[in-house]
Amino acid sequence: HGVTAPSGTSLGVTAPSGASLGVTDPSGTSFGVTDPSGTSLGVTAPSGASLGVTAPSGTSLGVTAPSGASLGVTDPSGGSLGVTDPSGTSFGVTDPSGTSLGVTAPSGASLGVTAPSGTSLGVTAPSGASLGVTDPSGTSLGVTAPSGAFLGVTAPSGTSLGVTAPSGTSFGVTDPSGAAHGVKCPSGTSLGVTAPSWGHTLHGL
Repeated sequence: HGVTAPSGTSLGVTAPSGASLGVTDPSGTSFGVTDPSGTSLGVTAPSGASLGVTAPSGTSLGVTAPSGASLGVTDPSGGSLGVTDPSGTSFGVTDPSGTSLGVTAPSGASLGVTAPSGTSLGVTAPSGASLGVTDPSGTSLGVTAPSGAFLGVTAPSGTSLGVTAPSGTSFGVTDPSGAAHGVKCPSGTSLGVTAPSWGHTLHGL
């Protein structure tokens, strides 16, 4: 399902609060967005949450929605786009001149983003935010990040790192260019990243 985008492309996800989450692939490799059954990582959206994805040309992007989801993908470069809805529900695709679109997911729907080898993702949290990280073995770790605190995690191939925010907690995601994006997470909303290789570093504040 293919929107292609070049090196440095920023993929944005819009949270219920209206804030955006940005993920940047500095190497120009592919990002995948799938439903819960197709990935070990993702952003779990509460009912009615709007998730937006925008991609210029160069990186392969796939979007799969659960039953009842309304999808749209914007490709500013005019490249080909593909959106799959297993249940056959309607979806929208905007033209290159259109604004960024979104995926409206029903309650419990999960969308995942997989970052290829070498992609650096940054995550920042406001003072006092409680973060949870769970590894593949099920071990759960909690971290409370005071203002200015820095957290770095290096994950081996296939390791799934999940971050869960308490109700109303705001999270910021910073891409390699330094651009910051904020996300306000409703209670139980989970944000995660799957790191496919050794040396893949995730930074959290």
